[in-house]
Amino acid sequence: MQQHIETEYQSYTKEINGEVFYFVKKFIVLTGFNNVSSLLTGYGMSRNFEKACLIASVTKKDVQQKIRPDLPTARVVEFKNYSFKGRKKSG
Repeated sequence: MQQHIETEYQSYTKEINGEVFYFVKKFIVLTGFNNVSSLLTGYGMSRNFEKACLIASVTKKDVQQKIRPDLPTARVVEFKNYSFKGRKKSG
């Protein structure tokens, strides 16, 4: 089985005291390894999406565009329990 590193992102908004805040998380995923959790490598929170991205070290504009939670084309990768159990080999 081939092992490699992937970068995945999660972004969402949350209203706090009547103001909308953006949350951005950056994860490193080691694929091909069993029982290896994703590693949170960046976390940002701000009322400004771009600033939240910079705090989380998400600097590529094309990635920011893909993960922006308030755009209809947003792609958000969600981690429910923050554990990585490995992937089953298909085929």
